[in-house]
Amino acid sequence: LAGQPLENFEWWWSEYPYKVGKLDAMKAWEQTASKHPDIEQMIAILDKQCQSNKWQKENGEFIPYPATYLRAGRFLDEL
Repeated sequence: LAGQPLENFEWWWSEYPYKVGKLDAMKAWEQTASKHPDIEQMIAILDKQCQSNKWQKENGEFIPYPATYLRAGRFLDEL
């Protein structure tokens, strides 16, 4: 993938709590690669978001699809 290696996507994917649309998420990762922080920061942000009330509410009903998360820049959301 341009910008960030496939291993980084796979690491991020392994941590993402909602595993749907992997190919679309991979495409979104490539499309947004110039906007995300380094992979360690992406994982740290994701860990914090996974602990948030919104993401834990209703058994994770409000966790965005992975591709949506990336395209919408949800890694930039303030907690």
